[in-house]
Amino acid sequence: MADSEVPAKQPRWVWHTSAGAIHHPDMRCTECNVRQLHVSNAEALDDDFKDIVTSKRVDRKEMDKLRRQLSERDAEIAKIRVEVTELNVQVAELTEKVSECERVHAPTPLAVPSSPSLPSPTFLSARNSPLPAMDDEPHPTPSFETASLNAAGTSQDVSVKDAASQASDPKGSKPHPQPSRRKRGPSNQKDSRHHGLNRAGQRHIFRREIGSLMSADDFSRTNPADFQRLPPIYRRARIFAAEDVEDLFDRQSHPNNSASKKACSLLDHLHDASTSKNARLRAPVEAHLMKHYKTNRKHSEWYRAR
Repeated sequence: MADSEVPAKQPRWVWHTSAGAIHHPDMRCTECNVRQLHVSNAEALDDDFKDIVTSKRVDRKEMDKLRRQLSERDAEIAKIRVEVTELNVQVAELTEKVSECERVHAPTPLAVPSSPSLPSPTFLSARNSPLPAMDDEPHPTPSFETASLNAAGTSQDVSVKDAASQASDPKGSKPHPQPSRRKRGPSNQKDSRHHGLNRAGQRHIFRREIGSLMSADDFSRTNPADFQRLPPIYRRARIFAAEDVEDLFDRQSHPNNSASKKACSLLDHLHDASTSKNARLRAPVEAHLMKHYKTNRKHSEWYRAR
């Protein structure tokens, strides 16, 4: 009997270390024919083969268990990253509010009131003269001084009223200063729009608030599917459409633009929140931000260089 027929007659599994395979002797093996391996030098018993298979199955189960644990750890890490991002956004908003309050309440040279002009001698004589008694003439003949007071205008009439109120006060308290009648100009009123520069270096007008004019409730009713796909930070900042992202890109292009620091910080946090998601699960506004974030990052170099 030829040596090539021996493997087929033995009920043993054949282990080829060079070929890296285990097979039954009755199975035709290409490696056996090509390499002309002898079964006597590369064979294993059935029990040994079963032990090897069992150990491999145990290793596979252990690997699956480790993969599940790693997936759970990755989910926990992603959750912690989202929480850290939300906290950073809150800190940035509080910092921006504090800076805004400091700018609003900071004293300016224009806010210092100018020194009042000295009163005229006629005004002093009117303040020092006592009021007429009740039994005096109701309509005395006006003198030259009284006529000059009447011709002086509304401001001296108010001063005479102050003199009368001071004389009627028995305690002689000091008169209250009259508020200025000068109307406030448009520069003193809080403007809801701010002038600045966009990314192209052109003049641009920004709204005072960042985000969409639509509230989160209105957007959830209008686009419920997109609202559910948005991360929480997008909902709080009211970044619902590509126009809102473009507004942030324009704000960060110059440090003197309205809310430029907040725009830089918010864009970084929005990018971090969308990076942890699968591209197929992102909302349209997230896809727009991820597409143009790196291109517009050069406009915020002034913020990162601090």
